[in-house]
Amino acid sequence: MTRIAVIAAASLVLLAGPATAQEKPVKIGFISTFSGPTAVIGNDMRNAFELGLDHLGRKLGGLPVEVIYEDDTQKPDIGVQKTQKLIESDKVDFIVGYIWSNVLLASLKPLVDSKTMTVDTNAGASQLSGELCSPYVFLTSRNNDQTPGANGL
Repeated sequence: MTRIAVIAAASLVLLAGPATAQEKPVKIGFISTFSGPTAVIGNDMRNAFELGLDHLGRKLGGLPVEVIYEDDTQKPDIGVQKTQKLIESDKVDFIVGYIWSNVLLASLKPLVDSKTMTVDTNAGASQLSGELCSPYVFLTSRNNDQTPGANGL
């Protein structure tokens, strides 16, 4: 999943054109759960993302990368606060991550309103493929409705 996120982010940067040494680094905000019982998932995602960046020489499209990690603590209200911080204070170019659909759904308005390109690596809220679909949010995981639908539930 994280490999897809790195590839997607790299593709977006490559579309921006060639880089020069004077250009600023690409700032990526990474929101996931890094504490509590489910931290193992977020920490695995962070480690995989870091490994992918290391394999790319820590550059995307020839630009150096700065990653700002934020812990949503698996809580929607914290996820929104961290999302707003990354957009407003840190002024990131992209946001990646989000394990939990409820956290991503709560964070969707600031993402879409700010037109921040977002690559979701695990959350699969069905609304994001329907009435809340946005050209600024890319889902790389399955839709949460797919498994119960396939099982006839």
